[in-house]
Amino acid sequence: VDRDMRIVFSNWHGGYEYVPHEVRSRHPHCFDAYYPGQGEPCKPCHLQEVFRTGKPVIREKHNPGIGDLEVHAFPVFDDGGNIVMAAEYLRDITSRRRAENALRQANHVLEAIINASPLAIVALDQELNLTLWNDAAETMFGWKKDEILFKPYPIIPEDRLEEVMENIRGLNRGEVRRSVETCRKRRDGSLVDVSLSTASLRDQQGGNIGYMAIMADISERKLNQQALRESEANYRAIFDAANDAIFVLDVENGAILDVNRKLCEMYGYTQEEVLLLKIEDLSSGKTPYTQENAVREIRKARGNKSHLFEWMARDSSGRLFWVEVNMKGAVIGGDYRALAVVRDITERKQSLEALRESEERFRQIFEETEDAALILAPRTFAIVEANSAAARLYGYCKKEMKRKSPALFMEPAQYDKFRQIFSTLDMGTHSRSRPFRIDRLGVVDKSGKSIM
Repeated sequence: VDRDMRIVFSNWHGGYEYVPHEVRSRHPHCFDAYYPGQGEPCKPCHLQEVFRTGKPVIREKHNPGIGDLEVHAFPVFDDGGNIVMAAEYLRDITSRRRAENALRQANHVLEAIINASPLAIVALDQELNLTLWNDAAETMFGWKKDEILFKPYPIIPEDRLEEVMENIRGLNRGEVRRSVETCRKRRDGSLVDVSLSTASLRDQQGGNIGYMAIMADISERKLNQQALRESEANYRAIFDAANDAIFVLDVENGAILDVNRKLCEMYGYTQEEVLLLKIEDLSSGKTPYTQENAVREIRKARGNKSHLFEWMARDSSGRLFWVEVNMKGAVIGGDYRALAVVRDITERKQSLEALRESEERFRQIFEETEDAALILAPRTFAIVEANSAAARLYGYCKKEMKRKSPALFMEPAQYDKFRQIFSTLDMGTHSRSRPFRIDRLGVVDKSGKSIM
């Protein structure tokens, strides 16, 4: 380009192929060729700057028809050292500029994400000086960015130095560490439990240029875990100390999830063995004591309901025995479960059966005796039971006498005598009362006939 800004020579490449040949041939002004209709030099003009200063100029410009350009302009001298022309070459950097803008935008997004993260994110160079320290790191450890960046890493406790160096050696070998539980030091000297994930930072050639660490404060989680362990230990101690056998069951399918020591003793299995069994393996298996009915009873515990029922159980030897089951819903370990408290009632069932048999024998003797016999209620002396001999003697049917007073078949004076005698008895301690006899007690039957 000469001093009049006319193009003396051009290869018309680099995006300027669109300039018509007739324009090229008349050596147009550069601003007319490159920016049709502009009519005057660019402001500022890099070529005019070359003519004015005699020095090379590098500048970036934007051409609407091409895009972003990088311009290198320099003077051309004659033999006398005078500037006679200015030369330039132009490089289309549109793609590079787009990539730079995209990278800049990505960096802005990444920076926003890093600073918005609730996790502490830090980066170190190879000498372990800090190059990145996000807002969460400030909050977690107490140092501000402007007082810690590009300075030695301050959060490593003395007793963790070897751990950190071993981590660095692993990162240099290309390893990645994820969710390693350790501790780091705050500005005030206190320690904080963290979950640490680390990776090495690499350049385009794969060379190691530093390290990245992401840390989550797990102090509260550690405290909760400790509290949970203590709670579980207390639960297990109470669970195993209970005098009743206890099942913890899945409320939907009836699976056995846990049992206590008493249950293992009752059924003759180890805890590990019981957890492999189903309810039907611990039941008689005869209807209604089946797996299907057991699951039905277990599901009744949903909605925090409680109910009591009897069940025919079977131990490891095959012995059948009766149990009473108190089934209720409970939240255990954060999950809703069915809790079955089981009590062996074999002796109670045997006692009830013996009592029933005893009552049947008594009733048989009571009914078959030839003497009239009455059973009276304490205090009121109402007739509770009368045998057939009494019905025949007094002329009343048993139903007529039931819940009636003996005054039904006694003269008033005789009934008063009867009450006085019976009132002296301790009706609540029959086993310690001596048998007694009332002679010459006059009564009358239903027809009014006197009986001695």
